[in-house]
Amino acid sequence: MNDLLASKSFVSRNGSPDDHVIEINPGAAGATLDQFFADVEATKDEMKNLENIFQSLKSLNEESKTLYDATAVKDLLGFG
Repeated sequence: MNDLLASKSFVSRNGSPDDHVIEINPGAAGATLDQFFADVEATKDEMKNLENIFQSLKSLNEESKTLYDATAVKDLLGFG
């Protein structure tokens, strides 16, 4: 919260240090929000990739439970 208030996204109405009314500076906030939403989309993409990796690992784990031959396990994991 302190970082938001110290940033240029918020300005006091009269510019006086004693003025306690805070408004959002639309120019600075718009750019900040655009970057925020871009970061959110990138995070969603990363989460989707992690979910796919997790599902692959889960599937490999289930398959490996039925394998008892070392060669078969190596083949399953890509080492053989």
